[in-house]
Amino acid sequence: MTPQPGHTGRMRRVLFGLVSLSVAGLVEGHGAPTVDGAPPDIIEARITHQPDLPGFRAMILEGPRPGILMHYQGSETLTVLGTDGEPFLRFTGTSVMANPESPGWQSLPNRPALKSVREAGDRRGKDWVAMSRSGSFGWLDPRLYPSHRSFNSTEGPLNWSITLRTASGDIETIAGELTRRPLP
Repeated sequence: MTPQPGHTGRMRRVLFGLVSLSVAGLVEGHGAPTVDGAPPDIIEARITHQPDLPGFRAMILEGPRPGILMHYQGSETLTVLGTDGEPFLRFTGTSVMANPESPGWQSLPNRPALKSVREAGDRRGKDWVAMSRSGSFGWLDPRLYPSHRSFNSTEGPLNWSITLRTASGDIETIAGELTRRPLP
């Protein structure tokens, strides 16, 4: 079918109108989904202070519940202390070990079931489990999630910290802030 002169403009307007109506229906039918029990906001974490340790860096893992990723390639052991100040994770330049008896480990929402293995030469009697052979490990630390504390977005940021102990016994801290951001 060959359009007649003068009908081309009319045909374009009709097609444009039909496409517009179709798209409007699609857009209306595919709006943002609603989910029962969805939180009204999300928690955002940020790091405000990192220790100046050779080979160390940390970053926030963004998600519905923030996590933290630590990377360490230093020459000596670095221990992350848990929620009760106990040895929780042990970083070397080539591995990360977890203390499954640590209250910090027990409070992790995503902790895997582990068989602990006594680490050779550990005179303190702790059982440690290999978690990584790369010197990097990420987890959902409860210190980055304020469910256990009252936290209102109108009060401003909430501070958090994670304590590290060097091989020489020095104490270092990673610190940051939590804020709430309303969902659209």
